[in-house]
Order: sequence, then C-alpha cells, then structure tokens
Amino acid sequence: MFRLVSLLVFAISLLGICEGYGTGAPPQACIHMTPGHLVAGNASDPISPQAGTAPYTVSINKDVYGPGEELQITISGTETFIGFLLQGRPDDEDLPVGGFSELDAAKMKTVPQCSSEYEAGAITHTDTTAWTAAGFTVKWTAPDENVGNIIFYGTVAKDHDNFWVKIPSESIAYSGFAVLSPTVFMLLLPLAVALSRMM
Repeated sequence: MFRLVSLLVFAISLLGICEGYGTGAPPQACIHMTPGHLVAGNASDPISPQAGTAPYTVSINKDVYGPGEELQITISGTETFIGFLLQGRPDDEDLPVGGFSELDAAKMKTVPQCSSEYEAGAITHTDTTAWTAAGFTVKWTAPDENVGNIIFYGTVAKDHDNFWVKIPSESIAYSGFAVLSPTVFMLLLPLAVALSRMM
C-alpha cells in the first residue's frame, strides 16, 4: 500500500513538472532564471529558451538610484505573456538586491529563497492568467547602501514552450543621495526657507 501511494505521489509530481510552473518560478531558478519547462511527455527533456530579440522589455523610470529610493520597474512588450521572474542585480552578481512591493497579490509573489538578505528581491507570477502586452509596473526600493550599478533582469514566458531568459534593462548607477519625492520636497521647503533666513 505504501509503495502504491509513493508511486501515485511521484506520478502526480511528474505531471506537474511537465505542465511547467503555473504558480511561479521555483527557487532553483533564482540564479540562472531559466524556467525548466519540459517537453510534453518527456520528464527529462527541458525546453530551450528562445534565441534572438525578445518581444518584451524591462524598463525603469530613472537612470540613477539613491539609498532607499523607490523606482518603478515595468515589464511590457508587443505580445501577451503568462509568466515571469524579475530581479534587480548588481553588475556581475547572481543575487538580487533591494525589494519589490505594491504587488498584485492575486497574480504575483516574492521568491524569498533567492536572497537571504533581500527576501523581496525577486518576484514571479502566481498563476498563468495572461498579461496584456502593456504588462505591469511594480515598485522597487533600493538598498540603503551603494551596491554599484544595477541591472534588472526579466525572464518572460509567452506560453509554456516559448520564453526568453534574463532580458536586461538599462543599467542604473548609484547617485550617492536619496532623491526626494515632490511631496516630501514641498513639506521640507518651508523649513529650508526658514533656516536660510536665520543664517
């Protein structure tokens, strides 16, 4: 009986593998960012990523970052897509930094196993409901310290068999200071004016 149950569990697990990762990228994809989708009916034959220019882009609303600064990161393209894995990494590093927030909880989640220091440094999909070509935008908060230039990488799956791995954004540099939001700037302006009159 125990052997029968074990075989049943094993068969179910293989079925899940063949269907891909409908609930998001697994922790073992954190570094290479390759989904690990398998050819239907062959549990040992992985599907290769698409070559050439991807129909998707990873874009950032700024070209510099300061300590703890908030940026907007967007995945979009010319075609719909059903899955993704997104990280921001320092140049020539394999681990993500910073943290994503303001996620659509019904469609996204963090992958805390990708970094013990930045548990919200990687995000993925939670189901295979398709995004339109317009994609989505999420908030990312920079580390409090200088980690050098950062590039955001996105692996995007059009469908189970067609995906592009580690699509890079433009590189953003460390600015050395936090950029104030317009709201904070307006709140601090009267104080700055008052202090200047006292000098």
